[in-house]
Amino acid sequence: RAYAFLAEAYKDMGQSDLAQQTIERALEMNPDSFEALRVAGWIAWELAFDTDTARSYFEQAADAAPNLPYLAIDLAQINYAVQETEEAIGILREVLDSNPQNARALFELGRIYYTGLGDPNQAFDYLARCAEVNPDNVPCQGLLGRVYMALDQYPQAAEALTRAVDAGSTNPRHYLWAGRTQIALGNCPAAVPLLQESIELAQTVDDTEAITAAEDDLRECSVILPGADATPEVTPEATGEA
Repeated sequence: RAYAFLAEAYKDMGQSDLAQQTIERALEMNPDSFEALRVAGWIAWELAFDTDTARSYFEQAADAAPNLPYLAIDLAQINYAVQETEEAIGILREVLDSNPQNARALFELGRIYYTGLGDPNQAFDYLARCAEVNPDNVPCQGLLGRVYMALDQYPQAAEALTRAVDAGSTNPRHYLWAGRTQIALGNCPAAVPLLQESIELAQTVDDTEAITAAEDDLRECSVILPGADATPEVTPEATGEA
């Protein structure tokens, strides 16, 4: 277990060679360790970009400890990544059969139905349950807000995205969507700081799409952008000072 968790720490640091060497040592010591198998799967997926190997490790981990739902959710995630969508949905629904309030399973189902299948109504059912289980769950509230936007329910979208932001979200898309929701509600003064924060966060993760979208939305609120790296200047019309 110690080697498995050490390998996971190396993975999180991006130390590919050390992570691989350490997890191999863990599996040599105990080939049936679900902790080691799980970490091996994440190393294969995130560092080696080998989804087939990752899927095999996740399957072994889930078989080794079928009573642990997070292992099944890992397996569902990799199935979805390799476009085995129905398989992923089936696994997640089995998790919910035994644990109806599993927030991670609820979020993953909402994500699959919205981003994968383009079905905001089905996604809403799972994400609303997730937000009810844990109102401070940032991923659930953030995606729930986006789904509300797709359903043209902007007051509810604003509420969900505000919860995500207030709970400490560092996802630039949450701030982008929150800003867009405020624009849709005719409230540019509230939108501007959200869009500016979206740009700052997006720059740290090189999310150029979010940066461009937020800059376009700021212009819609009559914000003058003097340069890509400059802090946007807010006109009186945008701030409500006029």
